[in-house]
Amino acid sequence: MKRFSVVQKILVGFFSVLMVSTMVSAAIRESNQDDAIPSVSYSFFNHTNLTTTSGDTIIAVGGTTTVYTKSYRVPANVKYFSHEFKATSSGTVNLTITREVKSSEFTTEGAADADAILVSGTAVTLTSTSKYGASIDIPGGFEYYRYRIVGTGSNDATTTVTGRVNSN
Repeated sequence: MKRFSVVQKILVGFFSVLMVSTMVSAAIRESNQDDAIPSVSYSFFNHTNLTTTSGDTIIAVGGTTTVYTKSYRVPANVKYFSHEFKATSSGTVNLTITREVKSSEFTTEGAADADAILVSGTAVTLTSTSKYGASIDIPGGFEYYRYRIVGTGSNDATTTVTGRVNSN
């Protein structure tokens, strides 16, 4: 019976994780079939639907409005984090979505917070009603996060967005 070296075992583990990561990324990037984020559930992921401070999962961002999602606590021992967004509109979609973090709770839900830190390189630009998904990092030392959604330029007054954060 052949014994595997430590290096071979590490490589098998690495490629197993890479394969699962690739399958999850492919599932997130599927082309859109309907108007909302699907409620597909994988037993190894936790899903959190993004909401407004009043609990709405369909977030109205018409015109050049700025909307802040409810803030969320980063789950303990999270290893993988991804987000997905889907816009709907009867006109042009032009949204910029950024992630904000804090080490303590946000001062006022649904409003600008002078102490919030905008995570560099997190801007997502939605210009269509196609789904968008990506893996994300939460910088160490921050316990809370939320999203700032800004309608820009020619964004239509009927534009809405749904979103979800997936973690493991």
